[in-house]
Amino acid sequence: MRAGAKVLGPVLFDSLKTSAHNVVEATRYDDWQSPLYWGKPGRFERHTPIALNTETTQHLMDASRTLTGA
Repeated sequence: MRAGAKVLGPVLFDSLKTSAHNVVEATRYDDWQSPLYWGKPGRFERHTPIALNTETTQHLMDASRTLTGA
């Protein structure tokens, strides 16, 4: 398994630098929009906004606060 990952890894998977590119770019600017979905790592300008349900988001935040005590 490890040998296969060494050989096929660079072909099938993105490098750490490429994978982190979009998130790092987003944090460099004060006006970045969230949440966004990037279909391909390394292409920051090509993104899709994600529409969140406010009720679901609030329920998730409440549950998180209950579990963490924050």
